[in-house]
Amino acid sequence: MSNLQNAPKDQRKTSTFLSSGRFPWYDIEGKPVQPFIIGMAGGSASGKTSVSNRIIRNLGVPWVYLLSMDSFYKPLNAEQSAAARRNEYDFDHPDAFDYGALFQTLLNLKKGVKVDVPIYDFSTHNRLDKSQTVYGANVVVFEGIFALYDKAVRDLMDLKIFVDTDADVRLARRLKRDIAERGREIKGVLHQYQKFVKPAFDEHIHPTMKYADVIIPRGLDNVAAIDVITKHMARQLNERGLTLKVAMADFDAKKELPTTLRTLKPTNELKALLTIIRDRSTSRHDFIFYAERLSRMIVERGLTELPFEEVDVTTPTSQVYKGVAWKGEVCGVSVIRSGATMEQGLRSVVKDIPIGKMLIQTDQSTGEPQLHYCKLPNDVSSRYVLLSDAQIATGAAALMAIRVILDHDVPQERILFLSLIASPAGLHTIARAFPQVRVVVAEVDKEIDEQGHIVPGFGQCWCCWETDETEESGTLIRVCRGCRDKDLQWVHQTCIDKYLSALPIPAPLQVVQNDQNQESNGEPDLESQQPRHLPSSATPSTSRPHTPSQQQQYMCTRCTDSYNVIELPIHPLRVLAKDWLLMGALIIMTPCVLTVLSSCLLLIFEHSNDNSSVVDFPSIGLRVSTLDFSIAVLGFCTAIYAFTWKIVIESCQGRSLKHVVGIDEMVD
Repeated sequence: MSNLQNAPKDQRKTSTFLSSGRFPWYDIEGKPVQPFIIGMAGGSASGKTSVSNRIIRNLGVPWVYLLSMDSFYKPLNAEQSAAARRNEYDFDHPDAFDYGALFQTLLNLKKGVKVDVPIYDFSTHNRLDKSQTVYGANVVVFEGIFALYDKAVRDLMDLKIFVDTDADVRLARRLKRDIAERGREIKGVLHQYQKFVKPAFDEHIHPTMKYADVIIPRGLDNVAAIDVITKHMARQLNERGLTLKVAMADFDAKKELPTTLRTLKPTNELKALLTIIRDRSTSRHDFIFYAERLSRMIVERGLTELPFEEVDVTTPTSQVYKGVAWKGEVCGVSVIRSGATMEQGLRSVVKDIPIGKMLIQTDQSTGEPQLHYCKLPNDVSSRYVLLSDAQIATGAAALMAIRVILDHDVPQERILFLSLIASPAGLHTIARAFPQVRVVVAEVDKEIDEQGHIVPGFGQCWCCWETDETEESGTLIRVCRGCRDKDLQWVHQTCIDKYLSALPIPAPLQVVQNDQNQESNGEPDLESQQPRHLPSSATPSTSRPHTPSQQQQYMCTRCTDSYNVIELPIHPLRVLAKDWLLMGALIIMTPCVLTVLSSCLLLIFEHSNDNSSVVDFPSIGLRVSTLDFSIAVLGFCTAIYAFTWKIVIESCQGRSLKHVVGIDEMVD
């Protein structure tokens, strides 16, 4: 019998992305687009990584993946690890690398499909159990000392570069780096260089220069050569360019709806539910209640699309009943933000269903979807996947969500897309790219307007629904969405975007680097083994000073009514609640300080008129009166206690609770 309900909820696999987000790595047909792969070789400390970063910065393309050859070192056994700790293991020999795994990774990147890049831990000289997931790339820069050594790997590259730097310069850089940054002795550095590094360059690395398309003498100092390479790559990328949103606009939304579409039976009950959630005068609580009810109906309809098998069960009366059961297991995946509004309905229908999440947002400048975050069950490839999003407008986000699921080895026929409403254009977009993916909606609306909004639609569901409270970089920020203005109009997403855009956010980096970001030079970097991922842009950076009780008014572009953005200072007790060390110090200090203060006050009261009582300090030859000593201790303890609270108060500066509220309503 199918185990539809007994799925572990904690089996998750997390992938982290840069705040710039992942642009589409597929075309309008849903097929992956091949990236432009660059191979960057050169000797140890020749400047390969610096040249790679300069080319990437000059290109300015949306998404680049920098792959280091250090990720593919072979795991060492106990004897080899001991030799490595004595600087006796040759990391500069071609046999130290796993070319099989390296070739397969580059081949999958060339195909534009998902890859799991291994993470090598140089402290244990072994690969970690976790890996870094990459969903294709516009440009892949593969750098390492043996990047051009293997013929099969070279054949995958579109451009091969060799960075040729003078041997004396490379040795000087290596000495400076290893002595100043790694604390090594000059004798050990020279011994390793003469025994392994220089022979490896002369025998294995330098001969690969003949395979390079371009040779860059002097590395980063050769500005002219880097500029020529950048312009050549820009021309190649322009020839491969495709704007997904423009291509979607060419669809004819007037033709018949796809055969993979499943809609709820058009009853009066369904029409009444849709009327309630579309009505602008519907209260927030009513909207949530009836939207959840509608979500349950859609989930129930979607489950009928799953395969069933006949089973026999025994009833309490000892009779055999011939019934059916679901064949296979299911999981849910919510497309954040609006997809989370359907999670409650999914959980109420399928008990203990594992639910993954994707954060897909639209780039304001290009209109393209961006993948920022993905968290899926580990066994998603063996399950039927119920993708959920509140509405399908252009279909761009749905296309990206389905492509991610396919990259996790889930067949199209095992994917069901659940949504409250959809536009014909979005449905045709999905059907053309993925003809076997079934879509279940409550109702299909007429069209989408020039801004990409469904007409008539019901606005942005996540604005009406979600209350998000997160903590980022030590700052507590709460944006209460779904508040009403004076005309009982939902605050539209555009208003929220205007509010968030008013807060200065640091410019995101455009390069993803895997965990080994050091240069592949035969000497592993023991100080840079932690993943270097930037936080997701789902929560704006707020590590900046704000004026307490600051208020700013905006005008909603959809409802033409204004609303307020109010910032309230965080109370010091909320800071203590987040800082256990500081709280513990104050808890211990408070009774001690009170005891000392009371004793000092008692001594002061008793000896206020008696100067004969003294306190001796023989070791330093000091005699002070008891009155003066008590006053000094009293002042010292008061200063220490006040200084501790000063730290708490200062930690509140620049930290505030931000509320997007209606004019005549305050939501906390």
